[in-house]
Amino acid sequence: MNREYRRMAWGMLFVLIDFRINGFDIVPDWIGYAMISFGCAQLVAGGNKPFRLAQYTALLLFCFAVVNVFTGTFVVWNSNQDIRPEFGFPMLFNGASGVLDLVLVFLLCAGIYKQAMAVGSEEFAQSAQRCGYIYLIVNGAIDALLPFTFNLSDNFTLIVIMLSFVSLLTKILVTLLLFRASKPFYMPPPSEDSAHAGAIIDKRV
Repeated sequence: MNREYRRMAWGMLFVLIDFRINGFDIVPDWIGYAMISFGCAQLVAGGNKPFRLAQYTALLLFCFAVVNVFTGTFVVWNSNQDIRPEFGFPMLFNGASGVLDLVLVFLLCAGIYKQAMAVGSEEFAQSAQRCGYIYLIVNGAIDALLPFTFNLSDNFTLIVIMLSFVSLLTKILVTLLLFRASKPFYMPPPSEDSAHAGAIIDKRV
Protein backbone atom coordinates (compact mmCIF):
# COMPACT_ATOMS: atom_id res chain seq x y z
CA MET A 1 0.00 0.00 0.00
CA ASN A 2 2.77 2.43 0.88
CA ARG A 3 4.35 1.89 -2.52
CA GLU A 4 1.12 2.86 -4.28
CA TYR A 5 0.85 6.12 -2.35
CA ARG A 6 4.47 6.89 -3.17
CA ARG A 7 3.82 6.21 -6.84
CA MET A 8 0.88 8.62 -6.82
CA ALA A 9 2.98 11.25 -5.05
CA TRP A 10 5.64 11.06 -7.74
CA GLY A 11 2.88 11.20 -10.32
CA MET A 12 1.65 14.45 -8.78
CA LEU A 13 5.20 15.80 -9.01
CA PHE A 14 5.27 14.97 -12.73
CA VAL A 15 2.07 16.96 -13.16
CA LEU A 16 3.33 19.75 -10.92
CA ILE A 17 6.66 20.30 -12.67
CA ASP A 18 6.29 22.20 -15.94
CA PHE A 19 9.73 22.41 -17.52
CA ARG A 20 9.62 23.27 -21.21
CA ILE A 21 12.24 23.65 -23.93
CA ASN A 22 10.94 25.39 -27.05
CA GLY A 23 7.42 24.64 -25.89
CA PHE A 24 8.10 20.92 -25.36
CA ASP A 25 7.33 19.61 -21.88
CA ILE A 26 10.37 17.68 -20.66
CA VAL A 27 8.36 16.21 -17.77
CA PRO A 28 5.09 15.23 -19.51
CA ASP A 29 1.88 15.30 -17.51
CA TRP A 30 0.55 12.11 -19.06
CA ILE A 31 3.23 10.08 -17.26
CA GLY A 32 2.11 11.57 -13.95
CA TYR A 33 -1.56 10.83 -14.58
CA ALA A 34 -0.71 7.27 -15.62
CA MET A 35 1.18 6.76 -12.35
CA ILE A 36 -1.73 8.18 -10.34
CA SER A 37 -4.26 6.00 -12.14
CA PHE A 38 -2.15 2.87 -11.65
CA GLY A 39 -1.65 3.68 -7.97
CA CYS A 40 -5.38 4.13 -7.45
CA ALA A 41 -6.06 0.81 -9.17
CA GLN A 42 -3.97 -0.92 -6.52
CA LEU A 43 -5.86 0.76 -3.65
CA VAL A 44 -9.46 0.01 -4.56
CA ALA A 45 -9.50 -3.24 -2.58
CA GLY A 46 -11.87 -3.12 0.35
CA GLY A 47 -14.47 -1.04 -1.44
CA ASN A 48 -12.62 2.29 -1.48
CA LYS A 49 -14.91 3.98 -4.01
CA PRO A 50 -13.12 7.38 -4.07
CA PHE A 51 -9.93 5.69 -5.33
CA ARG A 52 -11.91 3.86 -8.01
CA LEU A 53 -13.40 7.13 -9.24
CA ALA A 54 -9.99 8.80 -8.99
CA GLN A 55 -8.56 6.04 -11.18
CA TYR A 56 -11.04 6.82 -13.97
CA THR A 57 -10.58 10.57 -13.56
CA ALA A 58 -6.81 10.20 -13.86
CA LEU A 59 -7.34 8.14 -17.04
CA LEU A 60 -9.42 10.98 -18.52
CA LEU A 61 -6.71 13.49 -17.64
CA PHE A 62 -4.16 11.12 -19.17
CA CYS A 63 -6.11 11.29 -22.43
CA PHE A 64 -6.30 15.09 -22.20
CA ALA A 65 -2.54 15.30 -21.66
CA VAL A 66 -1.80 13.00 -24.62
CA VAL A 67 -4.05 15.09 -26.87
CA ASN A 68 -2.19 18.19 -25.72
CA VAL A 69 1.16 16.65 -26.68
CA PHE A 70 0.08 16.33 -30.30
CA THR A 71 -2.12 19.41 -30.62
CA GLY A 72 -0.78 21.93 -28.10
CA THR A 73 -4.35 22.69 -27.07
CA PHE A 74 -3.61 24.08 -23.62
CA VAL A 75 -3.60 27.86 -23.51
CA VAL A 76 -0.27 29.40 -22.59
CA TRP A 77 -0.08 33.17 -22.32
CA ASN A 78 3.22 34.79 -23.25
CA SER A 79 3.93 37.86 -21.12
CA ASN A 80 6.43 39.17 -23.69
CA GLN A 81 3.75 39.50 -26.33
CA ASP A 82 0.48 41.36 -26.38
CA ILE A 83 -1.55 38.21 -26.98
CA ARG A 84 -4.69 37.08 -25.19
CA PRO A 85 -6.13 33.58 -25.56
CA GLU A 86 -9.22 33.33 -27.70
CA PHE A 87 -12.41 32.01 -26.16
CA GLY A 88 -12.98 28.84 -28.14
CA PHE A 89 -12.08 25.18 -28.08
CA PRO A 90 -8.71 25.71 -26.32
CA MET A 91 -10.43 27.56 -23.47
CA LEU A 92 -13.11 24.86 -23.18
CA PHE A 93 -10.38 22.23 -23.24
CA ASN A 94 -8.55 24.01 -20.44
CA GLY A 95 -11.76 24.42 -18.46
CA ALA A 96 -12.65 20.74 -18.68
CA SER A 97 -9.11 19.78 -17.70
CA GLY A 98 -9.26 22.14 -14.71
CA VAL A 99 -12.54 20.65 -13.50
CA LEU A 100 -11.19 17.11 -13.83
CA ASP A 101 -8.09 18.14 -11.90
CA LEU A 102 -10.26 19.44 -9.05
CA VAL A 103 -12.27 16.22 -9.03
CA LEU A 104 -9.15 14.05 -9.09
CA VAL A 105 -7.46 15.71 -6.12
CA PHE A 106 -10.66 15.80 -4.08
CA LEU A 107 -11.20 12.08 -4.71
CA LEU A 108 -7.60 11.28 -3.77
CA CYS A 109 -8.01 13.12 -0.48
CA ALA A 110 -11.37 11.39 0.08
CA GLY A 111 -9.75 8.01 -0.55
CA ILE A 112 -6.98 8.74 1.93
CA TYR A 113 -9.60 9.92 4.43
CA LYS A 114 -11.54 6.68 4.11
CA GLN A 115 -8.41 4.54 4.36
CA ALA A 116 -7.16 6.41 7.43
CA MET A 117 -10.51 6.18 9.19
CA ALA A 118 -10.64 2.45 8.48
CA VAL A 119 -7.42 1.91 10.44
CA GLY A 120 -8.32 4.32 13.23
CA SER A 121 -6.04 7.22 12.26
CA GLU A 122 -8.63 9.95 12.71
CA GLU A 123 -6.13 12.81 12.94
CA PHE A 124 -4.53 11.95 9.60
CA ALA A 125 -7.98 11.43 8.08
CA GLN A 126 -9.03 14.94 9.11
CA SER A 127 -5.80 16.32 7.66
CA ALA A 128 -6.55 14.67 4.31
CA GLN A 129 -10.11 15.98 4.36
CA ARG A 130 -8.95 19.55 5.03
CA CYS A 131 -6.39 19.28 2.26
CA GLY A 132 -9.08 18.22 -0.21
CA TYR A 133 -11.38 21.10 0.72
CA ILE A 134 -8.56 23.64 0.57
CA TYR A 135 -7.52 22.46 -2.88
CA LEU A 136 -11.10 22.41 -4.15
CA ILE A 137 -11.99 25.89 -2.86
CA VAL A 138 -8.74 27.66 -3.76
CA ASN A 139 -8.23 26.21 -7.23
CA GLY A 140 -11.95 26.29 -8.01
CA ALA A 141 -11.96 30.02 -7.28
CA ILE A 142 -8.80 30.53 -9.35
CA ASP A 143 -10.24 28.61 -12.31
CA ALA A 144 -13.40 30.72 -12.12
CA LEU A 145 -11.54 34.05 -11.89
CA LEU A 146 -8.74 33.42 -14.36
CA PRO A 147 -10.79 33.94 -17.57
CA PHE A 148 -11.78 37.42 -16.36
CA THR A 149 -8.13 38.42 -15.94
CA PHE A 150 -7.63 38.16 -19.71
CA ASN A 151 -9.47 41.48 -20.10
CA LEU A 152 -7.05 43.29 -17.81
CA SER A 153 -4.06 45.16 -19.14
CA ASP A 154 -1.59 46.67 -16.68
CA ASN A 155 -1.90 44.26 -13.78
CA PHE A 156 -2.53 41.17 -15.87
CA THR A 157 0.91 39.63 -15.46
CA LEU A 158 1.07 40.29 -11.71
CA ILE A 159 -2.38 38.82 -11.07
CA VAL A 160 -1.60 35.67 -13.07
CA ILE A 161 1.68 35.22 -11.19
CA MET A 162 -0.04 35.62 -7.82
CA LEU A 163 -2.83 33.17 -8.70
CA SER A 164 -0.34 30.67 -10.09
CA PHE A 165 1.74 30.89 -6.92
CA VAL A 166 -1.25 30.21 -4.67
CA SER A 167 -2.29 27.29 -6.87
CA LEU A 168 1.26 25.94 -6.73
CA LEU A 169 1.20 25.98 -2.93
CA THR A 170 -1.98 23.89 -2.82
CA LYS A 171 -0.51 21.38 -5.29
CA ILE A 172 2.59 21.05 -3.14
CA LEU A 173 0.32 20.50 -0.13
CA VAL A 174 -1.43 17.60 -1.87
CA THR A 175 1.88 16.09 -2.98
CA LEU A 176 3.21 16.20 0.58
CA LEU A 177 -0.01 14.57 1.79
CA LEU A 178 0.53 11.67 -0.60
CA PHE A 179 4.12 11.26 0.54
CA ARG A 180 2.91 11.25 4.15
CA ALA A 181 0.35 8.59 3.26
CA SER A 182 3.15 6.44 1.84
CA LYS A 183 4.43 6.01 5.39
CA PRO A 184 2.56 4.06 8.08
CA PHE A 185 0.06 6.54 9.47
CA TYR A 186 -1.59 4.21 11.98
CA MET A 187 -0.07 3.85 15.42
CA PRO A 188 -2.01 1.30 17.49
CA PRO A 189 -2.73 2.32 21.07
CA PRO A 190 -0.44 0.78 23.68
CA SER A 191 -1.72 -2.40 25.27
CA GLU A 192 -2.46 -2.63 28.97
CA ASP A 193 0.65 -4.75 29.53
CA SER A 194 2.93 -2.23 27.85
CA ALA A 195 1.27 0.63 29.69
CA HIS A 196 1.68 -1.22 33.02
CA ALA A 197 5.34 -1.94 32.24
CA GLY A 198 5.88 1.72 31.44
CA ALA A 199 4.35 2.73 34.76
CA ILE A 200 6.66 0.34 36.62
CA ILE A 201 9.70 1.76 34.84
CA ASP A 202 8.61 5.31 35.71
CA LYS A 203 8.28 4.35 39.38
CA ARG A 204 11.72 2.76 39.41
CA VAL A 205 13.27 5.84 37.82
